[in-house]
Amino acid sequence: MISIRKTTALAITLSLAFSSCAATEPAVSVEDWTPEKILFPPNFAPHFGMGEENILFAPGMFKVGDEGFWSYALVIDVDQALDTKGTTTQFLEDYYDGLLRLVGKNRDRFVPDPATVKLVELGEGQDRSWEKKHYEGTISILDAFVTGDRVDLIADVAVESLDDGRTHMEVMVSPQQRDHPIWRSLAAAITELRDLDPGS
Repeated sequence: MISIRKTTALAITLSLAFSSCAATEPAVSVEDWTPEKILFPPNFAPHFGMGEENILFAPGMFKVGDEGFWSYALVIDVDQALDTKGTTTQFLEDYYDGLLRLVGKNRDRFVPDPATVKLVELGEGQDRSWEKKHYEGTISILDAFVTGDRVDLIADVAVESLDDGRTHMEVMVSPQQRDHPIWRSLAAAITELRDLDPGS
């Protein structure tokens, strides 16, 4: 005969097991995200150092109203020192200004407007698996690709200064609020990009 004590213990064990399974969120896949690679310096920012940028665009990146609109992750490895909030901010503003000005040349009546990057430093290595400076903030741009309207992006930026003077930068952007599921996908995209070897 099975004792009440054993039955109770088994019930508790099964309850904890099911609760654990229910609390575990399924893994996020970014297999349907679109990759792109740009060698540095890019033609829209010729003053940047040598290096490369690897990008993963969310499905719906260029579709107004889609949850993935203007949501993407990028990893940049560049022969350029970006060891302060000021240099990182300037780099990102130059990046978006150059890119959107180039794309906007092909749009009728598109008038470029400088990008505005506002970052707040959260500290060394915070919310990251390895030591680097971590910033959160906003990037305000004019959408030269689709609408021509202003888009305010929430940004997550991590910067690591390497011993040889190079910089490793990880960026996630989206107009969606931080509690939106797209941010889990963006984090998965960064992990995917992080595993790429520069030059591969």
